[in-house]
Amino acid sequence: MSQYSMMQPLVLYDILSELPGNKFLPNSAKLRFVLSYNDIPFVTLWVEYSGISIAMKAVGAKPILSLS
Repeated sequence: MSQYSMMQPLVLYDILSELPGNKFLPNSAKLRFVLSYNDIPFVTLWVEYSGISIAMKAVGAKPILSLS
């Protein structure tokens, strides 16, 4: 039994892609690999590119840079 089995799963957000395997961002794929290898629970929420701002607002994230 993993020491992480009692943790709530981490939530990873990734951009949906039409590429084979839904992989758009290579760093997200690397992170999923490392978490799986270390048996750390996680879920991936796929977000369309146009829905990034909606997903950010839903979790209370603020933009780093304002374009106005």
